[in-house]
Amino acid sequence: MEKSVNGGSTWTQIYQGSSTSTSVTLTFGEATQVMFRVRAYDSSSAHSGYKASGTSTVVNNKVPTAPQSITVPLNIYGGKTAVVTWTAATDSDGNLSGYILERSVNSGTYTQIYKGANKSYSDNITKGWNTVQYRVCAYDSYNEKGAYKTAQVRNIINNELPVITTSSTNLGLKTGAFSFSYTVSDQESNKLTVVEKINGVQKKSFTATSGSTYTFQITQQEFICILNGTNTLSITVTDTDGGVTTKNITFQKQENEIAFTLKTPFETDAEASVGIMNVVRQIPEGADFIIEACNNAYDTSPTWEDVTRFVREGRNFILLNEQKTASKWGFSFRVTVTRNTATGEIYISSVGGNFK
Repeated sequence: MEKSVNGGSTWTQIYQGSSTSTSVTLTFGEATQVMFRVRAYDSSSAHSGYKASGTSTVVNNKVPTAPQSITVPLNIYGGKTAVVTWTAATDSDGNLSGYILERSVNSGTYTQIYKGANKSYSDNITKGWNTVQYRVCAYDSYNEKGAYKTAQVRNIINNELPVITTSSTNLGLKTGAFSFSYTVSDQESNKLTVVEKINGVQKKSFTATSGSTYTFQITQQEFICILNGTNTLSITVTDTDGGVTTKNITFQKQENEIAFTLKTPFETDAEASVGIMNVVRQIPEGADFIIEACNNAYDTSPTWEDVTRFVREGRNFILLNEQKTASKWGFSFRVTVTRNTATGEIYISSVGGNFK
């Protein structure tokens, strides 16, 4: 048998013997077309005429490389899904078509579970499996497969995840301290660890009992420190088998005014008449900022006097009131900030001063 890679101009012998078939290997890039011809010979070396084949097209195709990595979650739970991802392969011919993902359960044979162009797949894990292993390869437009990239074996956790039950996941608009109840439970009645967070910052952590109800409390002090907009409270429950469940609860805060005064006025022997105050603040353009002071703070209705201009200018102010209804004199102040149409952060970080 002979072959020709130049349209029959020259021929090269590739086989001699008694078989009526043979295998031929062409070097990559050796030809784009190939022809074959065969003739018979006898013991006297007498030859028959040649019988030639038609011209066949030679496909010079290299298989894709293996993906560089495959990623499988460390913890895989029976009855849940596991997302498997892998990196891209390359193909020197530029005809990469996609990927084939295969799965082995309990060290059994591999079965194809995905074929396509994506580089991730969400696999349904059957509860009761003990182990699972994945491998992935790339294929090209000729459906030629490259080498596999194989992940490590993962033990399957056949554990029901903890459950968090709340009446709602959106608490709406809140204007001050509030609380809500939630219940944690676990089918295996495992010991549970609960972590509460406010906008990603841990509030507290404690050991909980399955089936018990607990209260997530936002104090007034915590509420004051929360910014306007949508805020997220999260509850994460972890059982002793590593099962983790998180539930997020949102609420909105839209405070347009800050107002505060001294909890207990400064008691004085006589009416305070002169004072000076310093307020460290950030008040954007468009917001109203008012500071008032009084020298009869123990009265049922104190006489508040506007000292905003003096505080802004860093000057002393004079209190004009000379009357009281309470049994003693007392100095106090109050600060009011109204956002109006202003945008950006507003805060009062400290208030100081003196009076006589």
